[in-house]
Amino acid sequence: MKHHVLAAFCAIVVACTAAAGAAQPPAAIARIVKTVVGAEVPGSTAALVHLYTSDAVVVDEFPPFIWTGADSGRVWFVALDRVLANLKMHDLNVVAAPASEYLQTGNDAYEIVPLTLDGMEGAKASHETGTLTFTFRRSGTVWKISSQVWTTRTSSS
Repeated sequence: MKHHVLAAFCAIVVACTAAAGAAQPPAAIARIVKTVVGAEVPGSTAALVHLYTSDAVVVDEFPPFIWTGADSGRVWFVALDRVLANLKMHDLNVVAAPASEYLQTGNDAYEIVPLTLDGMEGAKASHETGTLTFTFRRSGTVWKISSQVWTTRTSSS
């Protein structure tokens, strides 16, 4: 019996994953992601206000590593601005690829967005790739970010 349940679960996961690879988010979610990615230009935190749920969680690779609440996106970005300034980062160019995965069930959605970040760290070129993984929650007709996690891709050497 356990094997049948496990096999059925695996079949559902594979079917959902195969379908998800081609799925792209609706325009409302795509606009939110574009706003977050566009805010990667230092000093542009105003656009992030009202994009996050009251219990939102943002996770990134620098201390304090986690920000929570409705203002988490803006507060995270202020901290990111400081990190970039300390690194003497300039000429930052952030490019988002189409969603590598998008899943939606009712009022909840999940999206993985591959990103490439290029710039100058002082006089040295900087290149980083990774993913922003989002979860979204819809209330009425409004989608908001309920979680946002940055993960750096490690390069194989």
